Amino acid sequence: MTQLLRWLAAAVVVAGVVALGMLGNVRAAQPEGPDGRTILRRPVARFPAVPGYYALQRKHVRDQLELTDEQADELEALGKTYYEKMRSQYAQQDWTKLREMSREERREHYARLNEKRRKMAEETKAEIEKILLPHQLKQLGEISFRARAAAMLYNPRMLDQARVSEQQKETLEKIRAEYQEKIQELRDESVEKMLDTLTPEQRKKLEQAASQAYQAWPRGQGGAARQ
Repeated sequence: MTQLLRWLAAAVVVAGVVALGMLGNVRAAQPEGPDGRTILRRPVARFPAVPGYYALQRKHVRDQLELTDEQADELEALGKTYYEKMRSQYAQQDWTKLREMSREERREHYARLNEKRRKMAEETKAEIEKILLPHQLKQLGEISFRARAAAMLYNPRMLDQARVSEQQKETLEKIRAEYQEKIQELRDESVEKMLDTLTPEQRKKLEQAASQAYQAWPRGQGGAARQ
């Protein structure tokens, strides 16, 4: 089972390489910006990333907040408006003029641009706070804090700043190890369930494809295939 999982992982990597090649073909068909760079036109998600409230992109977060249909529609429209404004700023850049600027002029130009983006972000956050109810904002703040705290608790410098004791650090390390073990168990269980949906013939073909992908894994320094 372990060997098959490794083969499947290698197959995913090879598939990723193929996908990148396909992306190159898509890129060739996309329009170019003023600087000659290709602009990829990606579809806008139903809940685009909005400053200060990125957690709203996650469905389980929206479910926890119990958003009404009206709130969801308003947030969707607000997020898309913010996304379009950001994309418009990029499209309006005069790249030729920018290359001709001195270092100081470019620094001033980006400072003005960053200030515009900061104001735009603050305006968007203010609009979001008008849409959400007070208790939803409080709950969203707690969700966002927990998401940041989980990452910060991996930072040794942050642990020292918070004066976390050695005993507490050992407890945190134990919790992390348990978490990683559960993730691995869940991953293995999920792969097993997916494989169980296949017929013996389909599984055999998948094993052959995974084996070929595993053999194609780069070998040598920096890319040796694991046995």
